[in-house]
Amino acid sequence: LQRKYPHMSRADYNEIISKIVGLAPDMPERNKDLKVFRNGIYSHKAKGMIQTDDLSYMGFKDYDYIENANPKKFKKIVYANVKESEYPRIHAMLRSALLPWFDSKISVVYGKSGAGKSTVMVIVGTLLGEYALFADLDKLLNDRFMTAKVKGKTLLVVQELPSIFKDFALLKRLTGEKKLSERGFHQDIIKFENTLKIVATTNY
Repeated sequence: LQRKYPHMSRADYNEIISKIVGLAPDMPERNKDLKVFRNGIYSHKAKGMIQTDDLSYMGFKDYDYIENANPKKFKKIVYANVKESEYPRIHAMLRSALLPWFDSKISVVYGKSGAGKSTVMVIVGTLLGEYALFADLDKLLNDRFMTAKVKGKTLLVVQELPSIFKDFALLKRLTGEKKLSERGFHQDIIKFENTLKIVATTNY
């Protein structure tokens, strides 16, 4: 509108947008149990592909769902240099990152420099695409729009934790509040559900 009518005031623009939004029907609630793939819709509860008219919370249009998949190379990377007693923690971390549910726990992946501890998260983050966010701790804590940027994300990877934390405020919000509110850049305050799983990578 502003490009077509460059002399329109910001107040007129906001009024028009407000009326358009007000006339639009509410968006149906999205089903967190579902994932849309290129070859169909997967249900976690049904543990298989189903037919449904529900809107899925997550979608992966570039991937096919493969039943009984066995990614041997990925498993080798995941379990390298890890004690078997830690396997349940790894499974819980990955499951939480792949599901749009709030997780108040921060998982820490640690090891020696060059041990490949970040590789797993890079692979998972790449597969998740728009649902993943990577950030250095300094950027995470100092970006005042960061809370708005995590909207709709299921995975936040914090790279390289410091030996001493100076400010826990944002991390406390992201791990302690199921509902978040934030003002985006030149935007009104938005409220949204917190679906984050936070994973931090660090050296010994």
